[in-house]
Amino acid sequence: MIDKLNIIKQRFDEVSDLIIQPDVISDQKRYVQLTKEYKDLKLLVEKRKTYLELKNNLEEA
Repeated sequence: MIDKLNIIKQRFDEVSDLIIQPDVISDQKRYVQLTKEYKDLKLLVEKRKTYLELKNNLEEA
């Protein structure tokens, strides 16, 4: 499960880098697609962060 979450985080980082590229910004269709993907991935990355924090708290207890 952690591996899948890490893959999602990696893709989120890639998309984050892509949406600030001038060539992507100039291609409106691609830009809209990537910003939607970014928004969807952001929610998952936030849940991943919460999961990892809770997991670490349980391991420390």
